[in-house]
Amino acid sequence: MKLTVKKFEDVISGPPAEVRDDACPGLILRRRAASWRWEIRWSPGKGFSHKRIDLGNQADLAEARALTDKFRAIERNLRGYAPGDVLEEFERHMKAFRERKAGLMPRLRIRESVPVPPSISYRAAVDLWRPELFRTRRERTAKEYCYALTGAEFRPWLDRPVRNIHRSDAAKVVAAIAQRGAERHAEVVAVTIRGLWRFLGHDARRAETGVDPEEMRGLRAPERTLVEDDDESEGLHVPDRKEIGAIMRWLSSADLLERDRLACRLLIYTVQRRRSVALARRADFKACGAAGGVWRIPPAHRKAASRAKRKGNLVGIHLVPLPPSAWTVVEEAMRIAGDSEWLFPAVRSRRADQPATTMSESTLTHIFSDMPTAASPHDMRRAFGTTYRLAAGLRKSDVGLLLDHGKRKSEDESTQKATRDHYAFDGGVDPEVWDLVRGWCDFVDAAAAERQDAEEVMEA
Repeated sequence: MKLTVKKFEDVISGPPAEVRDDACPGLILRRRAASWRWEIRWSPGKGFSHKRIDLGNQADLAEARALTDKFRAIERNLRGYAPGDVLEEFERHMKAFRERKAGLMPRLRIRESVPVPPSISYRAAVDLWRPELFRTRRERTAKEYCYALTGAEFRPWLDRPVRNIHRSDAAKVVAAIAQRGAERHAEVVAVTIRGLWRFLGHDARRAETGVDPEEMRGLRAPERTLVEDDDESEGLHVPDRKEIGAIMRWLSSADLLERDRLACRLLIYTVQRRRSVALARRADFKACGAAGGVWRIPPAHRKAASRAKRKGNLVGIHLVPLPPSAWTVVEEAMRIAGDSEWLFPAVRSRRADQPATTMSESTLTHIFSDMPTAASPHDMRRAFGTTYRLAAGLRKSDVGLLLDHGKRKSEDESTQKATRDHYAFDGGVDPEVWDLVRGWCDFVDAAAAERQDAEEVMEA
């Protein structure tokens, strides 16, 4: 209940009871059989049991609330200290309060200043986390996290000790980002800040940073703006048959490196992600005679499987059958690659201190952006899962066998195979998957053979 002067007097003169003051969280008035006292309920932090701090019975209601507020202020100022330091500092304040109540003038005390807990600046904290991000995350993800922590909203934080940055401060930054319309970016920033504080508050670094790992636990971005316009586009582009044909014809006529042309065609024929195509190795492919070939995609090159393997789960290989039209692309790419272990080797090194390996997955994005259509590499997966699925009368679960969304039948079988021989190719790929890919490749080739200009496709 919210205590008032009258209620306070009723409690201290009444039967045994314990009353919490809603107007001052943590303040408790406890009445025993022959006495009463004020108490403050306090939780020193995770791993500590709750404590009750005795305030005695000399304070009235207003004074008890003031003492509680003072204790909370001391607790905030000494965040990161041991609980005993907080209690020691508050006891000095209580001693001065008792002397004033007794009519004594508190003596002037010169005490040693409590040392400030060690900490590092926000700028140094981000620099400390950056190598760990690139060690534990993919390069693209690590760059996105670093970018999320260095926006204009963080400039006031740069030289501020991370010990003094609290969740309320971070919530204001996230809200400011959301208010300028970048609601998705605000969500990424909230996730990234939580990760940074967990890293800084790890037992191995907490003594250096003074950060509580639970400080940012509840940080969330504001809810997204409600959109009730039925005509509002969701921003997803699904290429139709004419656009698929226009893309294939453009790839045949555009002024591109032959490596890039073949990589884009393999991406379309197999509807695999950019990363899988860019990191494809020659050893991952095996010919299957007149049927074409098989592409074995390891977990490290796949989005969901890579995450699952990192958690210690057994993850199988993903087998993609390659009908003759798709296998022809692979054979030509192998011829051009020469002695390289990669199917699409890099023209030059991306960094001066690193050897040239394979093409960058962003190259595929740039090529699609140069096309006279609105499609992106990922849109080809939507074309397969929507345009072709509807044209062929398939179910959503059917197309999932090739798209590799989570754990599929083909992966269950290959997991068992991989347990016996990790590098073996499964010559007996599910016939259902063969039919699925063969039908899609025929659909793509038929669309490419149709006479339709790219400009007409865009106007339609």
